[in-house]
Amino acid sequence: MKRIRLLIVLSILCMIIMSSTCVSAISISLEDKKVKPGEEFSVKIKIDENIALANSHIAFDSNLFEFKGTTQKNLAANELSAGDVAWMYTEIEQDAKGVNELEFNFRAKDDISEKKETTFKLSDLALITVDNNSFQNDDIEGNKEFKVTVSVEGNFNVFVIIIPIIIVIILLIVIVSIKKRRKN
Repeated sequence: MKRIRLLIVLSILCMIIMSSTCVSAISISLEDKKVKPGEEFSVKIKIDENIALANSHIAFDSNLFEFKGTTQKNLAANELSAGDVAWMYTEIEQDAKGVNELEFNFRAKDDISEKKETTFKLSDLALITVDNNSFQNDDIEGNKEFKVTVSVEGNFNVFVIIIPIIIVIILLIVIVSIKKRRKN
């Protein structure tokens, strides 16, 4: 009987210790975007806990988009090579409040003439919460990629329609004037 009590007490202690040292996974979320050629847009990484430190890479198609930067405090980001933005968020103050959203600015290039869909991907993601819990790739739940669609619908040039109409009107005027001259 003493042995069973001892096992129960040890089991309870182990569960208490495990629950205080084990941290569940952290989640992030990214939203798909629809933009037009030449339009600037922001990519927001939403995190379900406040973070004090984080870093990753954002891969994107540099033929369709350009990285414009970030204006968020404590967030540094640079395009290391075409289509690869490396970033790091650091808040190292003693009483760090952290953030649960990181924002990056991109722009769709002007010369896109047809609908394009591409994927932006996060890689080598690592996060440290304000509670000093550390998470890396597999510990981080959620979608680490999202789609951006560049839509050219409604983005046509008005002159493409107006110029042929003007040409037809001029031709009609010329034809009518020629017929009037022949009658006279």
